[in-house]
Amino acid sequence: MDNYNQNNFNNNDMNNGFNSTNQTNSNLGKREFNKNAICSLAFSVISIFIFWWLSIAGISSGILALKEIKAKNEKGKGLAIAGIVIGVICEILYWYGEIMIN
Repeated sequence: MDNYNQNNFNNNDMNNGFNSTNQTNSNLGKREFNKNAICSLAFSVISIFIFWWLSIAGISSGILALKEIKAKNEKGKGLAIAGIVIGVICEILYWYGEIMIN
């Protein structure tokens, strides 16, 4: 009995609690898009047409998304960068228009 329990303990210890190696390898290839990157692009595009102040939210959520993407190895780096760039362009155009009007 002691030899059986010792072998069972070693097998569980090596698998980190998983009974099958397919369960541990099934999530390796699946990376999801970062939700903040999607929001960054959406806020920045909406700020072009409707509310200019949403570009600030687009820039800040884009910066946050880049940090999360690097830490969690997620997809969406291009979306975050596009959100930041579009947000900055909208801010520049808005403030340039304000200066020209006054």
